[in-house]
Amino acid sequence: MRIGTFNHADLMLQQMLRQQVEMSETQTKITSGKKYSDVQGFGSKSAHLVNSHSLLNQIEGFRDANNALKGRLSAFDTGLSELETIGGELRDAIQHSRALENGTGLASEVSGLLERAASVLNTRFEGRFLFGGTNTDTPPAQVTNEAEILAVAEPPAGQFFGDSGRVPSVRLDERATIEVGVAASQVAGDLMHSMQRILMFANGTLPAGAGAFAPAGSLEGQLTDEQVDFLSGELTQVFSAIDQLQTAATDNGLDIKAVESVQSRLEEQTISLTEIISNQEDVDLADVATKLNQQQLTLEASIRMIAEMRNLSILNVL
Repeated sequence: MRIGTFNHADLMLQQMLRQQVEMSETQTKITSGKKYSDVQGFGSKSAHLVNSHSLLNQIEGFRDANNALKGRLSAFDTGLSELETIGGELRDAIQHSRALENGTGLASEVSGLLERAASVLNTRFEGRFLFGGTNTDTPPAQVTNEAEILAVAEPPAGQFFGDSGRVPSVRLDERATIEVGVAASQVAGDLMHSMQRILMFANGTLPAGAGAFAPAGSLEGQLTDEQVDFLSGELTQVFSAIDQLQTAATDNGLDIKAVESVQSRLEEQTISLTEIISNQEDVDLADVATKLNQQQLTLEASIRMIAEMRNLSILNVL
């Protein structure tokens, strides 16, 4: 009767060690949730997985950049709304003075509106000038108060702005590109010029083309017919300035919707691609847990068998 041999015991020991390795690999799969620890483990599918991960990273990069872009466009929306409010207040102030034929406080109000407009145009967003176009390091509004704007000639000879006059283009994804925001000179030129002309007249200087309303002078108190006519003429440019701001705000709102539409598409792509990758890489935890339980039982049986064999002796048979 054969009780056992050294070779038989060694074979069982090697089998037990293999079972331990397999169980360790199964435990790693449960911990990581992945079929293999690196992409090489997927063999012929590895190239496809690498490409899928690369595409997913690109999509997530676009998505993160667009989220930041939405914040910038929202800041433009706030700034343009404030500039439109300033334009409306300028219009109302002129209409009020003209209706009453009394300009008391008009120049002072225009001076205050000028300072507010310059402050909005020099708004910083994340450390950069929002309305600077592609030039984000220089304050877009170079004139910020009454004294400074009166020291500058009327456009086109004089300039109120230090921006680049153009805005950057941003790619939202592989298909869509938009121009982001507006530069100060693109949107506030008429507004600032209207303020300059009224302040020039109030300080005794006739603006270009206003010779018929001479003499220029203070608008305080009762207005002359010439002063009333001058203010009536300036309303046309103020209305143009407001229209310009409203158009810019509308365009900015369309850009926001465009970004949201692209973000929705990117989100769908992310979900689909993540699911594809998951189906290839991720383990079925229920199946792996069942397999681990079976491996544990098998390993325990092997250990008991080896222990029993070591306790066997020919003396027990004799």
